[in-house]
Amino acid sequence: MLPPRLNDGGRTDLDLATLRRATFGLKLGAGVTLISLAIVEKLANPEMARAMLEQEPLLNLLAPFGVSADAFAVVAGSVELLLGLLVISGALPQVVAILTAVPFTATLALFGATEFLGHLPLYGVLLSFLVLGSLEETSHSLSGLRRRAGVPTH
Repeated sequence: MLPPRLNDGGRTDLDLATLRRATFGLKLGAGVTLISLAIVEKLANPEMARAMLEQEPLLNLLAPFGVSADAFAVVAGSVELLLGLLVISGALPQVVAILTAVPFTATLALFGATEFLGHLPLYGVLLSFLVLGSLEETSHSLSGLRRRAGVPTH
């Protein structure tokens, strides 16, 4: 989606049309991945989620409040589904990137380097959302919004 130049080490110039296509693909890929994992690992397969929570009971952060493993799997799956939809929407990219990173980073204490390596692509996507959403000239491409004619850019 962002074709590299043959010189300059493969760097590319980011015109807004190309950036819009690239960020759409990035949002769609990351969001669909989060949604599918929420459905496959938690919502549609409660036995799998229950087995993981029995193996690692510390994952159920709501257990001290009396929330069962099955109920926590539904809550966790719903949150992951919501985060996937928010990623696809492109709304508030910096906030969504930080919120999405929290649960994926929290599990590092339990699962260590394997979890970090598995989540590394997601961290890269979230970092790009954070950076692109922070720049005025690229935030519109990330959110899918188009600038209105006559509106100052500063």
